[in-house]
Amino acid sequence: MDWIPVLTLVQVVVDAMNAMRTVPGEFKSFGHDYRADTAAFVHGAFGLPKVTPEQFAAVQHALVELEIDRGERLKAAKAAGVGDATTEVQ
Repeated sequence: MDWIPVLTLVQVVVDAMNAMRTVPGEFKSFGHDYRADTAAFVHGAFGLPKVTPEQFAAVQHALVELEIDRGERLKAAKAAGVGDATTEVQ
């Protein structure tokens, strides 16, 4: 990418705004949100054995459930004033 002063600034700002739009449990390949592709990336990167569509769907479902749970814990921590937005309450 070539640096074009005003255009590059606009691209970086839009990219940063899109990178921060995540909703727990809503996996989309948008901005820098790679959660929708996590299972496929891990499967391919580690050269794991082939799986059935049902097995892959089960992994995707588990990832969504874990993300929703994490979002709820972060929301509870923020409401309780514990740490900052990145602190997880166990």
